[in-house]
Amino acid sequence: MGYSQTQDVAHRMESLMATVRQRQQAADHSLIDLMLRAVDTLRDLIVVESSGGHGENIEEILSALAGRTEAAPQQAVHEADEGTLVRLRVTLDEDCVLKGVRAYMVLKRLGNMGTVIETERAPAT
Repeated sequence: MGYSQTQDVAHRMESLMATVRQRQQAADHSLIDLMLRAVDTLRDLIVVESSGGHGENIEEILSALAGRTEAAPQQAVHEADEGTLVRLRVTLDEDCVLKGVRAYMVLKRLGNMGTVIETERAPAT
């Protein structure tokens, strides 16, 4: 059984996701939509190729994946000097031991990623 088309699509998907991991581009709505289309294509290809079939037209999805991958350097995600603000809500499990220590660990890790501007403790329930 040959899975050459499945392999081609999977490798293109891996290449595209590598650009996201390397922060060359952001995982925006269009990238997610493209990846979901590629997953659907993979699902169909596995069914066809596992039964010995071949002949699915995958050029459109291969072209779309390659185009987005090649566009990555122009869309590089730059570290913000100032102006990018992210609001996070961190919830510790009710059964978490040493909640204060865990909260400190979260803040410390976030501090390594950027500047923590403000923290707010949730009211006790």
